[in-house]
Amino acid sequence: MCAKRCSHYCRVWKLKGNSFLQHRISTEAARRVDYQHVPGPDQDVALHRAEEGGKLRTPERILVIRLSSLGDVVLASVVIGAIKRRLPQALLSILVKSEYAGLYSCDPRITHVIPLHPGHPHLLQLVRSLRKKNFDTIVDIHSNLRSLLIRNLVSADRKVHYHKRHLIRWAMVHLKWLNFQPRHTVDLYLDAVRGLGIRDSPRKPKLYVDATTRHRVRDLLIESGLSGDDILVGVSPGARWKAKRWRAEGFASVCDSLLQRRETKVLILGDKDDVPFVREILSWMRRRPIDMTARLDIQELMAAISFCRLFLSNDSGPMHIATALGVPVVSIFGPTHPKLGFSPLGEKDIVISRNLSCSPCSLHGEGDCRLKRRICMEQITPEMVLEALERLLPH
Repeated sequence: MCAKRCSHYCRVWKLKGNSFLQHRISTEAARRVDYQHVPGPDQDVALHRAEEGGKLRTPERILVIRLSSLGDVVLASVVIGAIKRRLPQALLSILVKSEYAGLYSCDPRITHVIPLHPGHPHLLQLVRSLRKKNFDTIVDIHSNLRSLLIRNLVSADRKVHYHKRHLIRWAMVHLKWLNFQPRHTVDLYLDAVRGLGIRDSPRKPKLYVDATTRHRVRDLLIESGLSGDDILVGVSPGARWKAKRWRAEGFASVCDSLLQRRETKVLILGDKDDVPFVREILSWMRRRPIDMTARLDIQELMAAISFCRLFLSNDSGPMHIATALGVPVVSIFGPTHPKLGFSPLGEKDIVISRNLSCSPCSLHGEGDCRLKRRICMEQITPEMVLEALERLLPH
């Protein structure tokens, strides 16, 4: 086993140093992936038959599956919008993990939000419940083992799923092949539903905030010192993986500089896992922001972001929430890379990334830096971040 593993790594190392083979393989891989993601004519024929009264019916009860994580569930809203535009009369349900169900609790496009609770007994109960709903179409844009199990155990006339770019992403992370333009995750999601007749759909995610929740959060902000004329800048310094967090003193410096502006308030947001990091940021600051870390549920988080004129974050889920609510974003990418398919999609959004030779070092930012220091984050200065923010702030 060790000999095989060593042989494998030797081949990879030789490949990494051979530019000719790299070009040939990357070109062929991109061709195959593009081929894999373009639905064949049979899917369009199936829908045509359905609309003409053939064996398949026009979809009426559709289940969209995207279980996690926060940013991916937000990006699923692109598929929801696309389906509703093509099939406005269809009853549309979405299956997500229970902690993300609030993202769609007041979405007028959704008939039912179905939460997946932790544990295998809950999964079996869920499958029995889904079978009773008589879905005629299942759209799986998660494509992991659990969603595959659900998709196969629940009957439906039509089932489509999202094809992940395993080979391309592996090459980008491990061989640093960034010399071609890969496709964004939302484009791959939309490929999955082309068989439903969806073409040229908008790519920007969209979320809806409950009016009652928005009023409640507005009152909280006013109690914290926000006035009607203030420019509110949201800051989300956390991330699921610590390696994706820009340094605490950098966030502190930027927040202090923003608070020096007249009529500008800074709102810091995060969950309970971000509390220690936010405390460190606050310890570096000379001025006091509005800190709502670990004080809001997911609906209240959306409402708070909707009040922001601008949003600063790492590569994280709240970044996509801000884009989906129409709030311009400045996002910091370090160990991950925008070309991996998770960059923000707003027209004014700005990505700050150093594009180092060692980047990206992982797909989602997991793991420790191989260089023992995060140069990708160290080389992003407060001045760079402030310059990007100033470009989007009203003058």
